[in-house]
Amino acid sequence: MRQDKQGIHRCRGRQTADEQERTRILHPYFSQEDADQVRAAFLAAGQAEGYRPVTDLIEAAVLREVKRLQRRHNQGRKWAPVKAGARRPGRRTLAEEKNRAR
Repeated sequence: MRQDKQGIHRCRGRQTADEQERTRILHPYFSQEDADQVRAAFLAAGQAEGYRPVTDLIEAAVLREVKRLQRRHNQGRKWAPVKAGARRPGRRTLAEEKNRAR
């Protein structure tokens, strides 16, 4: 077994092809405090809730929010796909952060 970046122990070679594909597509960024809470929630309740790797928990939460945004801003329909690399990579600029706070 090895410990991944989230502090979760995994057996080598045990990821399914679907899990491997998901990990190549998108990586969320969390503050240290938020990442600590994600890991804590996963370790405390993840197995009881049916989340196998911590990424299942993160994916479920993100997709719930995407569906909420679709309902609120796109008449409940899916948006056209946006391929990787189409959006600007990296964190927001200071100006973007200030505008976001308004």
